[in-house]
Amino acid sequence: MAFGVMPCTGFLGCGSVLFAFKCSDHFELSRNAVDFSDKGNRRTDGGDWAEQGIVARYRHLACGRAASLNERKRESTMRKTAVGIVLVVLLMGVGHWSGVQPERDARIAATKELGVRFEGRIVDVGELSLHVVFAGPEDGAPVVLLHGFPEFWYAWRGPAAVLARAGHRVIIPDQRGYNRSDKPSGKDAYRLDRMVGDVLGLIDVLGYERVDLAAQDVGGRVGWRLMIDHPERVQRFAVIDAPHPLAKGEGAANTISWYRTFLQIPFVPGFTARLGNWKLLTSNLRETSADGAFPEGEMDQFRSAWDRDGAIHSMGAWYRAEPLPVDGAARVSNPTLVILAENDRFIPPAITRASLEFLGSGTLVELGSGTHWVASEEPERIGGLLVDFFAGVVPASSH
Repeated sequence: MAFGVMPCTGFLGCGSVLFAFKCSDHFELSRNAVDFSDKGNRRTDGGDWAEQGIVARYRHLACGRAASLNERKRESTMRKTAVGIVLVVLLMGVGHWSGVQPERDARIAATKELGVRFEGRIVDVGELSLHVVFAGPEDGAPVVLLHGFPEFWYAWRGPAAVLARAGHRVIIPDQRGYNRSDKPSGKDAYRLDRMVGDVLGLIDVLGYERVDLAAQDVGGRVGWRLMIDHPERVQRFAVIDAPHPLAKGEGAANTISWYRTFLQIPFVPGFTARLGNWKLLTSNLRETSADGAFPEGEMDQFRSAWDRDGAIHSMGAWYRAEPLPVDGAARVSNPTLVILAENDRFIPPAITRASLEFLGSGTLVELGSGTHWVASEEPERIGGLLVDFFAGVVPASSH
C-alpha cells in the first residue's frame, strides 16, 4: 500500500493510507479490481501486476489533483488573510493619523474663558505622578474635584471657577491614565484601590488632613470608595450621577451600557475612537448632552487630551481592571450631597436615589434638568450648590 500512498505523503505530508483510498474513490475503483492480500501478491499472473500498476498510477494522479486543489485553496486563504491584515493595518494607521492633535494648553483656554487663573503642575503622589490643576487662593479651604470618562480636569473648570471665586483652594487632578498624568501599563495598575491611593497621596503631599470632595461618573466610583475606606480624610462629599457601589434599582435596560463592555476589549476601542478625528467620542458626548454643551473649541481640548501620550488606551483600562469587592454595609456617615440630573442616559435614576439607603447624613437634589454632563451644561448652578454645601448649608432635599 505504501506504493500508492507515498506520492501523496511526499506532497502534502498527510501520511495516511486512508487518504490514498479516498483519492481512489474519484475513479470508482472497486476493491475487486485488485487483490492486495498476501494471496494476491503471490500471484504470478503478469496481468494482475499490470492492473496494480495502473491502479497505483491513477491513485497517484488523483492524489496529485486533490493535493493541487488543496494547495490552491490554501494559497487563496493565505491571500485573503494577508489582504485582511493589510486592511487592518491600514485602518489602524488611518485611525491613528486622523486623530493626531496639535499641542493645546487647556489651562490657558480656561483662564481666558472664565477670568480665573488655572495653574498646573506635576505632583508625585507616591506610586506615580499626577498632573494637577489649581485655582483659588492658596490658603482657601481645599476642595478636590474628580472627573469622569472620557473627560479630564477641564470638565470641572466651570464649577471650579465658582468655587475659586468663593475663596476655596480648588484641586483638580487628571486621574491616572488621563491627559498629562502618568499612564502605567497593565490593567492591574487601574484597580480602584490604586485610584483611591492616588487621591490620598495627593492630599498628603499637599499637607491637608481633610478636604472636601466632589466627583462625577467614574470619578464618583473613586469618591465613594474613598468615603467607605477612609472617611476620616474627607469632611463633605458631593457626587453627581454616580451611585453608591451597593445601590440597586430599576431602569438599567434603558441606559447606555454597551460602551462599558466595548471598553473592556484591549486596544480596539482606542484605535476605533481615533477614526474620523475622534468622531465616536465626540458624537457620543454631543448626542447624550444638552444642545451646545460641547462646542468645537471645547471639543478640541478633549481631543488633545485623548491623543496625548496614547491616553485613550489607558483611559479604557479603568474598565478592564478587576472590580474591587465591597465588604460590609459600606455605610457613609459623612455629610453627602447626591446630585441627580434629569436626563442621564448612562445611570438609571432609581439607582442614584437608592444611594440614600447607605448614607447616615445624605441629601438628594434632583435638578429637574441636565444630563450626565451637567457640570459642563450648568456650571454656575453646580458650582453654587457645591459652595453652599461645603460651607455647611445643606440644600433642601428634592427627593
